[in-house]
Amino acid sequence: MNKLSPRRRIGQAGLALLGVLFGVTSTTSLARCPNPTEVMEVAAAYVNKTPAAHITAIKNLQDAYCAQGMIAAEIGRSMGVMVGYKAAFTSAHMQRAFGADAPQRGYLYEKMFLKNGATVPSGFGALPQVGADLLLIVKDYRIHDAQTALEVLQHISYVVPFIELSDLIWADTQPVTHVQLVAANMGTRLGVLGTPIPVQASQEFLDGLASMTIVMHDEEGVELGSAQGKDVLGNPVFAVQWLAQDLARNGQRIQMDDRIAIGAFFPGHVPATGKTFTVRYQGLPGDPSVAVKFK
Repeated sequence: MNKLSPRRRIGQAGLALLGVLFGVTSTTSLARCPNPTEVMEVAAAYVNKTPAAHITAIKNLQDAYCAQGMIAAEIGRSMGVMVGYKAAFTSAHMQRAFGADAPQRGYLYEKMFLKNGATVPSGFGALPQVGADLLLIVKDYRIHDAQTALEVLQHISYVVPFIELSDLIWADTQPVTHVQLVAANMGTRLGVLGTPIPVQASQEFLDGLASMTIVMHDEEGVELGSAQGKDVLGNPVFAVQWLAQDLARNGQRIQMDDRIAIGAFFPGHVPATGKTFTVRYQGLPGDPSVAVKFK
């Protein structure tokens, strides 16, 4: 995998400004940013891994992205340099689970990533979830110019098996909705990386991404979920294309070596002490897998 460039140390003010300026440009009404006190309470809950109270001022996605800018900045204080983005609600399964009707996005940070086979506390978050995901590494910024799936693939250097360890974070006094998850930076917490697979910019490789079967099972071999690559917007590369277009609409650009989590293929599972979760990608070269253990 290409060495990540430590080029974006976005501070609190910077991400807050992104949330204010760029989270509202596709709407006809201005976002209503939450009270900073509420934001700090959510940030403290994130750091302490305790459930957070819902932010009452958040009524729509525009409000949520404004809150996300501030909350993500606070998350970055403990999680390090921003290294990419998480796309979410990219499959019909996940849209149904959280009442979303379109993909949304959040930020990823360098300290969120763990090695294959990592052992993690089962209580790694306030409301922890284990999900099957996939990470794509961007080769260069010209991905913004790509018009077709094959052109998108030409600007991706690696695909990486990826188990997402997310945190729904919000207290269960109310349902966790897609709007609340946007505000909480899409529930990003940790993730486990498999071995990077070099991309071949060919129709065959592209078709393999769509037709691959993603299967999660536990340490006893019990299947916990399955999907195909095409369940994510028709092909995982379209999640990157969507993200590039969405960022461009909001005055931002993907950069070289950015890590893009394309979104969970199916609803996650709650971890438990002593459990092991493995995700296999049948149809990718070598049928790779990635695993995480819980203590």
